[in-house]
Amino acid sequence: MNAPSHRHHLITAIWFCVLLASPLLAHLFTGGDDLSALERRKPAQRPSVQNMAADPTHAPAAINTWLEDRFGFRRELIKTDTALRKTFKLRNNDLALRGDDGWLFLSTDNALRMHQGLHGFGPGEEKAWLKGVETIKDAACGKPFVVLIGPNKHTIYPEKLSEFPRQLNDLTRLERLEQLPAEPVRIVSPRKALLAQKETEQVYYQTDSHWTDIGAYTAYRALMAGFSEEGVSAPVLSRERLINNGTRGFIGGTHSMLGVDDPTPETIVDWTVETPSPTRERLRLPAYQWLSFDAFKVRIDNNIDQKLLIYGDSFTFALIPYLQESFGEITYLHYRSGEPPLGAMASCDFDAVALVMVERALSFDMKPQPAPDP
Repeated sequence: MNAPSHRHHLITAIWFCVLLASPLLAHLFTGGDDLSALERRKPAQRPSVQNMAADPTHAPAAINTWLEDRFGFRRELIKTDTALRKTFKLRNNDLALRGDDGWLFLSTDNALRMHQGLHGFGPGEEKAWLKGVETIKDAACGKPFVVLIGPNKHTIYPEKLSEFPRQLNDLTRLERLEQLPAEPVRIVSPRKALLAQKETEQVYYQTDSHWTDIGAYTAYRALMAGFSEEGVSAPVLSRERLINNGTRGFIGGTHSMLGVDDPTPETIVDWTVETPSPTRERLRLPAYQWLSFDAFKVRIDNNIDQKLLIYGDSFTFALIPYLQESFGEITYLHYRSGEPPLGAMASCDFDAVALVMVERALSFDMKPQPAPDP
């Protein structure tokens, strides 16, 4: 008499297992949701049979990474983790941490480990990164090419991180690159200029990871000096043309990473360019848009013929008002966490190329995406 009951329980258990497994199975067979917008990174691609056959040693790791990025409940678990952090208002976590005097810092992309001297280049990593950058230069049609690396806020304001002192005195990745010669690639670091400027003006926000208007202007001058060394003759915006518009309240994005829903604004000085050159045309470039980052071309009425192409990250936006006084046309493309699309240079319709990136992005491999076949 118990057999039907046992079969019923068995069938129920099987259906329960199927329901639990279905999200994972759906992700495996469909490729899963694109979580890049949620995690701010490009998920691992499905390894091809050809690549695995050509490199069988690394095939298991490639498969494992792909499966991890498509775990059936990954999105829900990430959102739950974020909600818990906000609910308990953690002081520090793997996204951000509180420094001294109300200063907030990112913990992502090994930024804190860089600050502590624990994340230098490993064997072969520096050479591999430089090779990727040289690939960009080789595709730049022989035009001047400069790399600008914006320091992490930790690097400029280490005194605001007294709880996290330097543990090793090894050179950081940025300090290693600063020592390289200008050939084959000119790498510009405004680190020393920003350290000097911060003695009189705030060059990074207290509650955000980015540089302030003055910090960006300091970096702009360093970039233009690099271009000058590469033979680019372009006007440089003078400090006298910057107008102090007084102070305003600012709430940085780092608050949200610590679960603070009603933060107190910090007070910053607002600077703008005096009588900026008017924008004649601004064009979106959908083919190169990535996530929420826009790709665009802006043409400026300033009687300057030279054109600039920038592969940049979010640190680039504050540079553009200054660069519009030095170039007549600027094309901006977000460089996708180390994967700049080389196809944008196929036309050679530019006079100079810049790669702008923040120091913590040196944690990523530099793997430019090849231009399409002609």
